[in-house]
Amino acid sequence: MALGVGAPDPDNGRVYKTKLRLDDGGRKLRVRGFIGFSLLGRTQTWVRDEAGAP
Repeated sequence: MALGVGAPDPDNGRVYKTKLRLDDGGRKLRVRGFIGFSLLGRTQTWVRDEAGAP
């Protein structure tokens, strides 16, 4: 699944294009931020904590 949304930079207020993708059965969320082309960006991977919140 991929979804294009915008994400603001809190430092300069600029809005970056983003792509979100779920991997590993929904356990990992890959967030890619970029300006212009997706090739000129950076990806962060967030992993779900299986233990849950205390």
